[in-house]
Amino acid sequence: MDCSLPAIHYVLSDMGLTYKKRHSALANRTARTSRGRAKRGGAEVLFLPAYSPDLNPIEKMWSKLKEFLRSVEARSRPSLIEAIASALETITAQDVINWLASCGFRFI
Repeated sequence: MDCSLPAIHYVLSDMGLTYKKRHSALANRTARTSRGRAKRGGAEVLFLPAYSPDLNPIEKMWSKLKEFLRSVEARSRPSLIEAIASALETITAQDVINWLASCGFRFI
């Protein structure tokens, strides 16, 4: 099922309902207010970059799992379940630390 806005608009209009996008002015005003309050409170406001799989540690974990599963070549449901369990066991604490560090997370 297509969940794009045009598809949602089409489904709603078929049902006799309307969909209006109502966030632009209110969202901008709310964001400005929140930033101002945070700065007045002494907090530093940091902005997230646009989404990038290279900056998401979970994507690196999935990459390792998929690589392991491809190498095992499990072709039946029971063997796939066993392979997934084995793949999860290959993830170490050091892997997680490295993934977080490579994505820009800072450690104390």
